[in-house]
Amino acid sequence: MKAVITAAGKNHRHLPLQTITNAEGQPVSILRMQLLELKAAGIERVGIVVNPGDEALLRDAAGDLADFIDCLPQKGGQGYGHAIACARDFVGNETFLLSIADHLFVSDLPDRSCFQQVIESAGQMQASVSAVQPTRESQIHSFGVVAGDRVDGESGVLRVREVIEKPTPTLAEQKLIVSGLRAGQYLAFFGIHVLQPAIFGHLEQLLAAADKPARVNLTDAVNQLLNEEDYYAIEVAGRRFDLEAPFGLLHGQLALALKSPAREQIMADLLQLVAER
Repeated sequence: MKAVITAAGKNHRHLPLQTITNAEGQPVSILRMQLLELKAAGIERVGIVVNPGDEALLRDAAGDLADFIDCLPQKGGQGYGHAIACARDFVGNETFLLSIADHLFVSDLPDRSCFQQVIESAGQMQASVSAVQPTRESQIHSFGVVAGDRVDGESGVLRVREVIEKPTPTLAEQKLIVSGLRAGQYLAFFGIHVLQPAIFGHLEQLLAAADKPARVNLTDAVNQLLNEEDYYAIEVAGRRFDLEAPFGLLHGQLALALKSPAREQIMADLLQLVAER
């Protein structure tokens, strides 16, 4: 299986280049951290959708994994749906994993990354799968949010009926309530998907029909795809951190630090810092 990472957005194209300290206490770029986890999950090769001219920066951030990636230029800045469509020739007619470069993914499981969890679920379901996370209604304006029915015998798995991009709380209350969640929470996209190649046909159809400059969301194509075949969502054991959000990088760094062998010392330092303020 190949993977695609979108990293061409003008507001977040430099975020994966930032250095963070991993759970082993080693400095690493956020991009390289994703690449290491993808390789460990069995991904054969990664295509990174980039703004033309950024190729050298991303290869430098990949470090010794530069030969593991292909840079796929997105010309024109036509949005997320177009960025994914730029990977069609790279992916070919195969199932692929899709991720975004401006998020940090931290698994709650010691032996399986968030990527591995989604890949395993897609293999079990033999269908497209999107990772989701319970999200407070005050935050759903930033994500695609799913409605679906829980699958008997499959913990944390839903058969998706509909996805709405950045819904209002009122719309979410009317159409997106999922059983088993706390009041005021909804299942929002996590940032990792395993998709069937048919998604490219839907994206290209939507792009052709859209007003110019064409801007199409992944959710538009997903809603078409799930009308043709089974589509699932899995609640991942982990957390996503939006690096573009205020203090998103800080929150992600703290999550990694609290997974490290130095956890107790870090907690003591944080408590001391709070007490001194």
